[in-house]
Amino acid sequence: MEKIPIKTHIPTLQNKESKPMFQSAASFLRYFTTAFLVAIAITMAPGKAIGAMRIGTLKADRILFLGNSLTLHPPKPEIGWNGHWGMFASAVDKDYVHLVGAAIEARTGGKLTIEPAPASGHAGAENVINIANILEREYRTYDASKIRKQIDWKADIVILQFGENVPKTGFDAIAFEKALKLMLADLENASHPQIFITGNILNQNPVLDTIKKNVCAEEPLSRTFVDFTHFSRNKSLFGELGHPNDAGMKQISEGLVDAMVLKSAPVRLILQTLPAFVPKSRILFQGDSITDGNRGRTTDPNHILGHGYVFIIAARHGAAFPEWKLDFMNRGISGNTVVELQNRWQKETLDLKPDLLSVLIGVNDSGRKIPLDQYETVYDGLLSSARAANPKLKLVLCEPFQLDHRSAEPATGSPNLDLVKRQAVVKQLAEKHKAAFVPFQKTLDDACRRAPAAYWIWDGVHPTYAGHQLLADAWEMAVREYFKGGN
Repeated sequence: MEKIPIKTHIPTLQNKESKPMFQSAASFLRYFTTAFLVAIAITMAPGKAIGAMRIGTLKADRILFLGNSLTLHPPKPEIGWNGHWGMFASAVDKDYVHLVGAAIEARTGGKLTIEPAPASGHAGAENVINIANILEREYRTYDASKIRKQIDWKADIVILQFGENVPKTGFDAIAFEKALKLMLADLENASHPQIFITGNILNQNPVLDTIKKNVCAEEPLSRTFVDFTHFSRNKSLFGELGHPNDAGMKQISEGLVDAMVLKSAPVRLILQTLPAFVPKSRILFQGDSITDGNRGRTTDPNHILGHGYVFIIAARHGAAFPEWKLDFMNRGISGNTVVELQNRWQKETLDLKPDLLSVLIGVNDSGRKIPLDQYETVYDGLLSSARAANPKLKLVLCEPFQLDHRSAEPATGSPNLDLVKRQAVVKQLAEKHKAAFVPFQKTLDDACRRAPAAYWIWDGVHPTYAGHQLLADAWEMAVREYFKGGN
């Protein structure tokens, strides 16, 4: 159907003589009738529906593809490439960009704009561009003006595919991370999109992928790392010049669409199972008041786990996987040191026969001046006895922490030097006993760059509700990372 341009005059609130906007009820009616018709015309125009295309909870009217030659490469006859799409797909509709677009259109029933930047000149939306020089080869001098049109396009979803052309010689990880963060900030300041960052596809680059993962972890609600480490091991996915063939492009598109669906789905799908949890796992949290969380001492399920990070972890996974019958237990006691923990270890740890044991202890030991060597010896003995009771026990050791809640400056570590020594002990014990280590201090230090310490910890030791959410997220991240390798 031919689109007929609709021209309207929308009056300003006042003219230069400060006359009323509407001279009569009839002019008022005419104005709003026109506005209504314009809105209907815009909504009904194919491919132009405002806010109509969604993947689950994700708005998907505008998708921006920023990548290297896998995303878009102009013709280069001297190497046998005559296309202007993702190299080396056999046709424009076979590259991952157009396959992702087709999959989204099939899910939403809408029509996406996919207009690659032309080989020469400028035209259209240009929402598919090659940033190999902008972010990969010239990351030291990232310049937002080179993607200003794409930033100002205000995408709902950004797919950021890069890494293969980053020079390995003289690679500056700090400078690269800075450039990547600047680009993400430019995109997020413009439209707050959901951003999907691919791991390296054509070749494995653990250093680069770690940077990408860490950057995504900083804003987990809006940034997603899409892992493609499996890709380079499957030679059937490669075509000419080591680029993806049609099968490879299809797998890339499926990985990205799967990531979008996972991000947009209800809690059961958004939340991936922790590799440390299996059906009917008994998960025990031990420690002091931070773990205690003012828990109840009765069977009341509303209070039995306390009101802190333990509650958040249990609630999230209990709601997502009810059929697993996960059994979360909290035996933290306010004021405890390792000495008190030792006195109740048999009854409140070993006798409970946990499959996973998480321990956070140390801040009271520092405050009550329990000698450092005693702290280490007792803690070591507790872990040894737990491992002896259950050789398959999964251990999680949480770093004790403190902040100067009176300071408005970003934290740079615990202000208590004695506690810093105990943090080192916990990390060493985690290595010795093959336990996941949760870096709570670093988590809180990083958060203090976003808000003062008192926002996260109200008295220097005890977290606020926001602080407990940080602890829960850090715990899950550390446990997921450690146990995914089968530890």
